[in-house]
Amino acid sequence: MTGSIGVPCSDTGRYSAFSDSLSNLDKHGAKVRFAVSNWRHRGRNELVRWMDDEWLLMIDDDHVFAPDLLTRLLSHEKDIVAALCLRRDEPYGPFCFSEKNGDTYLPINLHDHSPNELVRVRAVGTGAMLVRRRVFEAIGDPYFTISDTSGEDMRFCDEATELGFEIYCDLGTRIGHLTTAAVWPVDPWKVGFLISDETRLTKELPAPAPLEA
Repeated sequence: MTGSIGVPCSDTGRYSAFSDSLSNLDKHGAKVRFAVSNWRHRGRNELVRWMDDEWLLMIDDDHVFAPDLLTRLLSHEKDIVAALCLRRDEPYGPFCFSEKNGDTYLPINLHDHSPNELVRVRAVGTGAMLVRRRVFEAIGDPYFTISDTSGEDMRFCDEATELGFEIYCDLGTRIGHLTTAAVWPVDPWKVGFLISDETRLTKELPAPAPLEA
């Protein structure tokens, strides 16, 4: 069974850490395509239009992941299955939702689940999502759209659910959400990490080490 790996991105190498993860990924013979667009949903649509295989793994270029990411997702043999991702802003909750109440998606409580559990969910982010061709064929083109209240990932999950497809998240298959941080010297002489206005972490400043020429 053949497949494709698609990377929707705004450029062709936003993070070197992502490129390193992609180069080390066990690709199972899949070809890799990049879809460059300022609108991520348009890039996703292009990836689906290009595919001529049984499945498509979408990986966003602001994540890092283990080499066995695709192997683990394929092993579940599900129509839609994704890796676990956390938001990169506080409170860093899981981008994985157990149910929908009106226009509100309710995140799962990870403390209610075991570390390697495969969980059926109402919606999950597309940071690393494996989708079988029959799902796209059922939804039809355009496969990804956006609205004033939902991004393309949530709308895709809504449409797939309405068509009777089940959505899963593998809590043991995890991806890191890349962000930037500024390293500051702070009083009383600690190392400060400024990630956002709300996130300021500190650690003890180690003893100075000599700098070799």
